[in-house]
Order: sequence, then C-alpha cells, then structure tokens
Amino acid sequence: MLSILNYITWDVSPFIYEGEHFAIGWYGTLWPLGLILWIIAESVIYHKEGIDNIYVWYKFIFLGIGLFVGARIGHCWWYEWYLTGKPISFLGMTFNYRNVFIEKPWLMFDFSHGVHGLSSHGGGVGVLFAVWLLNKKIFHTGTLWIFDRTTIGACLIGFCIRLGNLFNSEIYGKPTEMPWGFLFVNNGDILPCHPTQIYEMLYLLVTFLILIALYRWKNAGQYRGLLFGVFLTVVFTTRILLEFIKQNQAEFESHLGLNMGQWLSIPFLIAGIWLIIYALKTGMLPPIKPQIEQTNNTSPKREKRKKLRASILLFAMMSSLIFVSCNNESSLENNYQGQYFIQKVIDDDFILDERTNHVTHSKCIIFNYTSVDSEGITDTLSAVVTIGRNCWKRKSVKGITLWNRPTITANCDCPSSMNLIAEPIIAKYTHTAVVSPDLQGFGCNKKPQAYCYAERNGKAAADAMFAAMQILDSMGVIYGAGINNIGYSQGAQTAFAALPHFKGARVKTFLGEGIYDLVGYYNQAIERDSIAIPADIPLILITATECVGVKLEYAQCFANATLLKSIEDVSAKQYSFPELNRRIRTRQLSRILSPQLYDSTTEAYNEIVMALKKMSHIPVNDIQGQNIVYVFHSQTDTIMPITQSLLAESRLKGLRSVKVHHKYGEYGSHDDAILPFVKYVLLRIIL
Repeated sequence: MLSILNYITWDVSPFIYEGEHFAIGWYGTLWPLGLILWIIAESVIYHKEGIDNIYVWYKFIFLGIGLFVGARIGHCWWYEWYLTGKPISFLGMTFNYRNVFIEKPWLMFDFSHGVHGLSSHGGGVGVLFAVWLLNKKIFHTGTLWIFDRTTIGACLIGFCIRLGNLFNSEIYGKPTEMPWGFLFVNNGDILPCHPTQIYEMLYLLVTFLILIALYRWKNAGQYRGLLFGVFLTVVFTTRILLEFIKQNQAEFESHLGLNMGQWLSIPFLIAGIWLIIYALKTGMLPPIKPQIEQTNNTSPKREKRKKLRASILLFAMMSSLIFVSCNNESSLENNYQGQYFIQKVIDDDFILDERTNHVTHSKCIIFNYTSVDSEGITDTLSAVVTIGRNCWKRKSVKGITLWNRPTITANCDCPSSMNLIAEPIIAKYTHTAVVSPDLQGFGCNKKPQAYCYAERNGKAAADAMFAAMQILDSMGVIYGAGINNIGYSQGAQTAFAALPHFKGARVKTFLGEGIYDLVGYYNQAIERDSIAIPADIPLILITATECVGVKLEYAQCFANATLLKSIEDVSAKQYSFPELNRRIRTRQLSRILSPQLYDSTTEAYNEIVMALKKMSHIPVNDIQGQNIVYVFHSQTDTIMPITQSLLAESRLKGLRSVKVHHKYGEYGSHDDAILPFVKYVLLRIIL
C-alpha cells in the first residue's frame, strides 16, 4: 500500500471561473495562451532576420485555422469509433465499429454544445496543409523554410496544451508506485498514475531549448528542414515511448497492438529522420526572406489596412477559442454492461394521453434494459427516450436529460410509457434527448417495486440513461456532453441518488420538493395523524417489507381487511396509483396503519424506522466530477416540508465536486409547485 507521502493528490478544478450559467476552463484558455507565446517567439525570430511582422500575422491566421480544424477532424476520424450492436458490411468485409462523424462529417463542427476532442496528430496534418497553402499564396520561400521557424514556437503551444490536459485530469498514464505519481481525485481514481502530461511538458520544453540553441549558435535556420526534422524526431520518439505508460483514449485501441497515438507518430518520426539527413546533405543555404507578390495597388496605406484586417482576424480567433472554453464540458464515463432491447419507436404527431388528447411532435423510443440493484440482483426495467422532431431530423441533440418522474401513476405493466407530458416539453425547449425511466421494480418481471428506495432507484435511473446513450449511438444520433438530471417529489430523491453514478461529467441536477428523510416524513405523518396522499405511506411500507426485509406481515401493518386486499393487488402489480388512493379513501393515518406502527417503543416501529433509514441512504461521498445542484422548494407546500430540501442542501455543501444553489419561495401546494419548478429548470438549462 502506498502511504500518503508516496504520491501527489491532484484535485484541482478544471475551471478558472465557474458561474451559474457558464464556466471558463483552463484547457480552452491555455490554447490561446500557447498561440500568443508562439506569436512572441515568431516575432523575435522575424525581427532578428529583418522580416516585417505582417508575415507573423499571416502565418498565425493560416496555421491557427489549420491547427484547429486539423485537430478537430483528426480526433473525430481517429478516436470517435465505438462498438456497434449491428456489424456493418462493406466490400465483403464486416466491421464491428462505426464512426458517425465519417457518416455525417458536418457534425464535427457542430459547436452548439461546446468542443470535445482535439488531436495533436490531426493538428499536425492541418498545419502541413496550411503551410503548403501559405507558401503558395504569400511567402514563396519554400515550405521547409516556414516549418523551420514555426517549430520553435510550436513547442510552447504543445506545452500549454498539455498543461491544460493536466488541469482537466485527462490523458494521463497507467498506475505507478513512483513517489511523483498523481492521484487524480476528480476522476474517482484510487491509484496514483504517471502524470504523463508533465513528462510531455518537460520534453517539449527541452526541445524548445535545443531548437533555440541550434538556431542561435549553429545557424540551423540556413539548413533547410534541419530544425523541423529535429523537432519531429525528438517529439515523436518521446511520444512513442511515453504511450507505453499512457492509458488508451478509446476502447478499440486495446486491439491494435500499439495504440493509435503510436501508430500515428511513426510517419512523423520517419519524416523527421529523413529531413535531418536531407538538410545535412544539402548544406547551408544563403538566407532568404518572404516576399508578397507586388502589384500596382501596393501602397503604405494598403499595407496598414492589411495589418489592421490581420489583427482583427487574430482577435476574433482568440475570442472564439476562449468562448469555446466557456462551453466546454467533460465527458461522462459510460461503463454500462447491461443489455437493452428497443420495443418500438413511435413517430411524430401521436396522442400521449387519450383523456386530454395531448399531442406531441416528438420521436419516442421505448426500450427495456437490465439493471443490477444494490443486492446484486438483475432486474429488467423499461424507459422511454423522447427527442424533439427537429433534433431527430438532424440526428443531433445538445445533451441528455434524465427526467425522474414523481411516480408511476398509471399501471405497472412493461413498459410504463403512459403520461409522458413533461418529456416532450423538456425535449422541445432544451434540444436534448429526454430519458424517463421506470422506478426499480416496475419492470418486466415479478419483482416488487421499490417506492422511495433511493439507492436502487438512483442506480436504475442512471443505467437507463447509459443504455439510452448506447441506443442513440446505434441509431446514429449525436449527443453533446451536457447532462441534466431532474426530479420532482420522489423523482427528486431518485435524481439525488443517481448523482454518484455520473463519473467524469459536468452535470446539472435539479431537485424539486424531494423526500430525502423518510424517517422524518413518517414521524411527521404520525404526529399529524394525516397524510396528503393516502397511498404514499402504504407504498413505502410495502417497499420496506418486500425489498428491505422487514419481518412483518401485512396484517401487522395495516388497519383493516379492505386495505389488505388493496395491498395484495399492489404486490401482484394489479393496480394504478389513483385507484389505490381511491380505495384507501381516508387521509387519517390512524385508520390506515395498525396501532403498533404508531408506538415508538414497539419492535415493529423500530424495525420500520431502520428500514426507512436504509431506503433514504444516499452515498454523497461517492459523488465525483463537476456537479451543479439546484434545490427548489415551495415554502407553502404542506405535504413536503422545506426541512427536506434544507437537509439535502446541507449534505451536498462542503463537497468539492458539488456547487449548490437554491430557490425557495411561495409557489403553492405540492402539486401546484411542479409547473414553476419545470419553468425554473428550463430557464437554467436554456441560459
């Protein structure tokens, strides 16, 4: 075992500033900082050779665009392969992996949900093309002359990018016992790993110093391709070696022998060695300067206007990069290993609720999925994915919204896809795919339901979202990294309990009028001898008996035979929530429960309390990533006291991975407050 002195704990936030509506990330800010350092280095070199700085601006514009576009395309084409459930046949060959960005290349530059993924090898290819075009249109010095002077400052860009990776706690190495190993707390790691970001920063700094020395004291700038060759050889030799202790960025790389980074580095390394040999054989050449083709319209004023336009474009590019960093989201770790099956896909313009003739313009995907509960038992559940019509046509959504419904109000068949009222509204205004899962136990088997059982329902909800993401992948729907986790009443308890399962993601969670302390809720109902929703306490007691293992017969829990018959129907899944309320009829708790469940001195009461504590338990210490939690409560709610939301807020405060906001006010009764809650959620997501 490693002692605390044998590694470095790294729990630094990836954000310089994190507000309620946006955040500025280190990674996105260090990108333009690296470009600024590159400009300074280029300016010094050009000044030493007596070249006008206008060429630096031209060079920056061409290379900046080439670097960014190439890095984005390279990542999408090389790293965004995922395993498909249905093999693809092409020219007699079968492929188990697919890449949606190759099928729909325009989606690579859909930045509506931020930029996620830039490849250094792709950036290198983009720069190659940009330099060729720059030489052809403006410099006329030869591409090797441009590359020799570009590589010196390029080391500084790479240095800043790897520093950004360190702040993001990404692209690091395998576990190590070395004393300089980093424990990346924000990713939930339990073992220290090689901080390969720092290794790469060091070799880039060494490469920078070597190139400066060769340029200044050995006149290497007059050997065409020498500096560029040294850069490629040192950087990519080190990159190949470091990849042996780095973790793969994508799952498919484990089947390649060498990983993707190593395979992509080999051509650059070969090119570097060839350039060094070529430069030494060619020898020192006389100095040259870039020269823009002269025209009759060339004048000092025209040159000033060119410099002004170049400066404006430079500023616009810098601003765009910083703006991209404001929208940057971290990626969600999807380790779902269960099975899923699509039951049916419902097309546009269908009636969701025959009683109200409510019509939605959405695509609904109804599916079954498996989820392993806290006892290790696999249950088959169902869920529905709702996508707005326009998003479905584009096959692109900004992210995933997990809508944890307050309760299953219709019936317990599989799937329980009735009463999808909020889902189409959320999908329409947020442009996300809305996943609404069943509660644990409302599946396709005879397992009893787990009403208000936090951990089980939270795990089931998270698994529904992970399964939905894989379904969207298989259907070619691109989704952004934004995750919204919403719940009201019992759904808020489920949303709260789902938080520990969202690792490596920036999640917005909205908790409305939730029930987080079942013991307090139960004792308050006993004290008042009143319950606003007659079926509520009976359903909680059924869960305590069937799922938690309370050793009480139903006859010991409930007051009369009529109620017992209703409870038996619940156990057989032959009921509806409104029907159970109608059967119970009374809100007086003493007419629902047996006397021994009222008396705190009885064994039955204490056994129920222990079960309710277990059902309320939420492992908040397991919450990771970057979470923003909004706690909403109506102070005039007589069913769910505000102390419940205050309890949730107090449990979340103090966690490094969570930032808490609250919205308390007078929004009416428990039922009335759901509409203000949904409005509040939509505003926070849209803004």
